Amino acid sequence: LDEINTTRRELQKDMVEEASTKAQALGGVDASSVSLVVYEPQWHEGVVGIVAGRLKDEKHRPTFVLCDAQD
Repeated sequence: LDEINTTRRELQKDMVEEASTKAQALGGVDASSVSLVVYEPQWHEGVVGIVAGRLKDEKHRPTFVLCDAQD
């Protein structure tokens, strides 16, 4: 169980870094930004909600993090 949790935390950390980088590449968040949306098809769908919460806390905007549904 500890190994699974450690793996999830590493995945989450990597996804937060990638999402933050994508947000900056889109021009970041300025005073006129109402919300933030980032998408990466390969992200893990079980972690995108956590990533959205982390970016929301960092950017102070409603945030949507999207990925493709996995079969």
